[in-house]
Amino acid sequence: MIELSVVLISKNQAWNISRLIESVLQASSSISSKEIVLVDSASTDETVELASRHPISIVRLQPGQQFSPAIGRYVGYKWAQGEFVLFLDGDTELVPGWLPHALRVMREVANAGAVTGKVINLLPSAAGERTPLAEKMHMDAPREVLWGSYDGGGAALYRRSVLEEVGTFNPYLKSDEE
Repeated sequence: MIELSVVLISKNQAWNISRLIESVLQASSSISSKEIVLVDSASTDETVELASRHPISIVRLQPGQQFSPAIGRYVGYKWAQGEFVLFLDGDTELVPGWLPHALRVMREVANAGAVTGKVINLLPSAAGERTPLAEKMHMDAPREVLWGSYDGGGAALYRRSVLEEVGTFNPYLKSDEE
């Protein structure tokens, strides 16, 4: 079995897609058994073209569908085969060191179903600058880690067996974006 599947979801995120993919490739460079798949929600910008320059698989959802983060994650999960599945939104970037730490937690804590953590969530400005969302929304203050809570948003690593047991993402749920 593949150890790690990374599912990226996007729609019109050419401004950040290469940065995201490169952060994933760097973070997972020591993992030999991995796959990376981008599920794109019919982008009309250069997202898919830029992503195709990297060693990843790309699944393109067709125009006319009702797009949501949930359908992207659902399709990506169905595509993925890893023991652990990392979901990342197209406007995120992995912080160096986070992925090895998250995988270590999943391996060492048998009852951990998911791990979330620090990501840099970027918002493009009109000038093309990238501002960390956490800074803009004052979400960068330290928070206590609570077992059993979930605040994954656009970045979380799951144990496949837990997703299979409790169910995956509802592809018909529309929320947040897209």
